[in-house]
Amino acid sequence: VLAKERLGIDIQNGEHSSVVDAKATMLLYRKVKDQWEKELAPRRYRAEKMKEKNKARFDQLRREVAEQKEQLRVQQEKHLRGIYD
Repeated sequence: VLAKERLGIDIQNGEHSSVVDAKATMLLYRKVKDQWEKELAPRRYRAEKMKEKNKARFDQLRREVAEQKEQLRVQQEKHLRGIYD
């Protein structure tokens, strides 16, 4: 129905063909591609910014965990020195 309305072609006559369906899908996409991409651009931008923010937060947390591990290691070392000295 969409192909007939938007492209003026009838793909639903005779046997079903996935190749014909795929071709019609690509024709439909090409017809609305510029508008489609324009509408998606803000979402992609927001998604990319969120990804950057999440990566920065992850990197910060990774540094904090590394620092805590080092602090624990130093505390354990001091404790063991106290026991064995």
